[in-house]
Amino acid sequence: MPYVGIPDGGLPRDDGTVSWEDTAALDYVRDVRGLWPLRCPARKPCSCTPLRVARRGWRGRGAAQMMRFAWAGYEEYAWGADELRPVSMRSRNWLGPSGLAATIVDALDTLWIMGLEDEYSRARDYVHNELTFDKDVSVSFFETTIRDLGGLLAAYALTNDRAYVDKADDLGGRLMRAFNSPTGMPYGTVNLRTGASGTHGWSAGSHVLAEVGTFQLEFRYLAHVTGKRAYADIAEKVTNYVMSLPTTEPGLYPNYLPLNGGLGSSREYSFGGLGDSFYEYLIKQWLFTGRTEPKFLKAHEDAISVRPAGGAPCVRQGRPWC
Repeated sequence: MPYVGIPDGGLPRDDGTVSWEDTAALDYVRDVRGLWPLRCPARKPCSCTPLRVARRGWRGRGAAQMMRFAWAGYEEYAWGADELRPVSMRSRNWLGPSGLAATIVDALDTLWIMGLEDEYSRARDYVHNELTFDKDVSVSFFETTIRDLGGLLAAYALTNDRAYVDKADDLGGRLMRAFNSPTGMPYGTVNLRTGASGTHGWSAGSHVLAEVGTFQLEFRYLAHVTGKRAYADIAEKVTNYVMSLPTTEPGLYPNYLPLNGGLGSSREYSFGGLGDSFYEYLIKQWLFTGRTEPKFLKAHEDAISVRPAGGAPCVRQGRPWC
């Protein structure tokens, strides 16, 4: 059975349409897929295809034209690589020596939403026929999760192409081997073939807050589409562990967490690099679960309500100002 972390009423139908009689369905597309604003008649039940609506509401054709121009450069000079260096017109891989086609996988949903059908088709064919994760390379758990795993799952959510799920499940199983630390939090790096894992050389032998808190959406959704609850369970376990730590400032957690547990001696906090996406994923998990798990909302509100030494709140009327 699919993982029940997402309410059944909040998912699109198999044919890609959404019933707007169901508020949960509207919230799912708006909050999780990010296709807001949608243009269905206000207060009038209707059935429409979200992607068609999103394309009609796109701000001009200029954005799609710029994407097509940028994509043509990538296809010509860096096809299959993780990224293009536009000035030197050379490719660069940073997820292992041969790369994991990060640009292709990460852009699948964008190409589809923008209606760039030829570009999308070539990207899809590459992913289905040439991309493999059976490589003896150590990669960043964080980057591989948000770019490749997240990209595959986003593509499936938009297209219902089960081949993306098969690829995502293969990758997810390999990433699961990063959770063999003393606390159960994922190590920063993992070898996709052997499962050997460890910390980054620059993290002083510690876990990084953003890395241990920025995989839960992908793993929860992977559990839902594969029916393998283990993915969701590990996400829940890590989140609960971090949120149980006895912080001196409710809602804030150090950027570096010791491998053996506890808070350690680090008192470096940040809503920017090293910490940012941990806090971002708190509110997203609350939305993702259909607003049914208030612990995520409370943790997010605690974080944005923290006051610095001067006593002024870091967030005022929903906007950061310090």
